[in-house]
Amino acid sequence: MNKLLIYIGFLLWGSIAYSQQVSLEEALESAIKKNPTLENIQLDQQADLLTIHSAKTANLPKVSLSAMGLYAFDNLINGIPFMTKPIDNAYMMGVNVVQPIYLGGKIKISNDLAKLQSEVTTLKLTQSQDSIRLMTKNKFWNIVRLQEQITVLDKQLDYVKHLEKQLNDLLKAGLIARNDLLKVTVKRSNILLNQSKLDNGRKVALLDFSFYTGIPYREELHLLDDPQQQPLSEIRDSYNSQHPLIELLNKNIEAQHLMVKDKKTALKPQVFISLDAMQTGSFNNSLPGNFVPMVLGGVSIPLSSLWSKENNDVKHQQIEVKKAENNLKTLKDQLSVQYKSIQLGIEDAYKQIDFAEENKRATEENLKVIRDNYSSGFATLTEVMEAQTMVQQAHFEKVEAFIHLQNNFANYDYLLSTGH
Repeated sequence: MNKLLIYIGFLLWGSIAYSQQVSLEEALESAIKKNPTLENIQLDQQADLLTIHSAKTANLPKVSLSAMGLYAFDNLINGIPFMTKPIDNAYMMGVNVVQPIYLGGKIKISNDLAKLQSEVTTLKLTQSQDSIRLMTKNKFWNIVRLQEQITVLDKQLDYVKHLEKQLNDLLKAGLIARNDLLKVTVKRSNILLNQSKLDNGRKVALLDFSFYTGIPYREELHLLDDPQQQPLSEIRDSYNSQHPLIELLNKNIEAQHLMVKDKKTALKPQVFISLDAMQTGSFNNSLPGNFVPMVLGGVSIPLSSLWSKENNDVKHQQIEVKKAENNLKTLKDQLSVQYKSIQLGIEDAYKQIDFAEENKRATEENLKVIRDNYSSGFATLTEVMEAQTMVQQAHFEKVEAFIHLQNNFANYDYLLSTGH
């Protein structure tokens, strides 16, 4: 089947006054604004900026100051004739500056991991937004389905009440048996019972919808069906390879490779340079002051790590890389199957809508004929009730087909997400 336009003539069978009406776009906008999950991810983005800043400062030298004073209640050193006074106090002040020169590449890896984490958080935000849109659409169309089914029953109830009134007048005139009136009364009771069940389901679904989207709950809240117009000829052959879920797993593989490099830094030598300066003396000048600057360079070669835990850590991390690659392949396969299923679902929904519309027209025409025959005495009341039930079922099938199509389009849009 190759239709050009989605069926947009979805029939409304009655008009009901509602205190508030909400469109799909309004629901989506509210859900995105008020979902607490998104707020937490946005807080994670702020934390990522701090992590990136911290990683950058690892390149800077580490500076520390120290000071120490000493006072003794008795002389530490008695005076040496012709040279010094007795010494009972002393001080020492120093500054230490350590600049890492090479740490096996650990500083650059830390910077790369911090930036990667920021990119992952952004992708999580996009993916969460897409998931919220999908869930909002599913909840929205479920409520629209319940609304339309209730509207169908309203029309059915109006007719049954009208028929019940006619039969009641005929019964009073002695023209029919009481059994005919009872059949219609039972039919009316069944419709009322189904209406009550549907309305209770609608209220529960509305409450869940309100919690999810942040739209204030009201029992009179009415969701406006807003059918999409999307040419079937534009349905793509495959899902978007840049879908946030795929991008997240690609970033995970990249992160695992960086972690392998990070583990390998424990096997590499480290080089640093240190600048120290120290001032010593005493408060009463009994000990001559002395300033000592020093430069120290160092190289550390972790020989034992070649056969100890650090080497095994590298191998373990390489295993994590392979697992991440396998997870990506599995996800791509799952999305391919899911995408094909949605394509077939959309095509099937078009057919269902066509069949449902044709069936609805046939059952409505059949009901008209049966009613005329009943008025002429050529059909029984049971046949009228059966024809009425067929019309109701045909309307329900059309509603289900329409909602099925909308849910498939919601899933289709989710898989085509490009992160924008």
